[in-house]
Amino acid sequence: MLGSVHPIVYGCYGSLFEFGGLTMSYIKTFLDWKNMIVSMIHTTGDIYDTVSYAVSTIETYPLLTTDDQKVEFWYKIGIYFGVTLRLMLDHPPAAFFVEDPADKFPRWDTF
Repeated sequence: MLGSVHPIVYGCYGSLFEFGGLTMSYIKTFLDWKNMIVSMIHTTGDIYDTVSYAVSTIETYPLLTTDDQKVEFWYKIGIYFGVTLRLMLDHPPAAFFVEDPADKFPRWDTF
């Protein structure tokens, strides 16, 4: 019914549920400190790369002369900070322990 009014109305309605689910995922990540640590350990390399790109972009700010360059600068900075937050927070607890790496090795009691 909402889609018949205008597609954007239905899109906004659906995005409320998506936003709610994403918010709950972030809250669950924050509540378990072990999950936060494991998340940051698993993504340390990607976080380092993203932060180093952000720093190199920030260092170029004094060299910008046109408005288009400044708009692109803020666009990139927003992406870098968003990606960094996503790398630190976007790991549901079940994703870490789906497979036990020790299962790939033979047991000691088989010798």
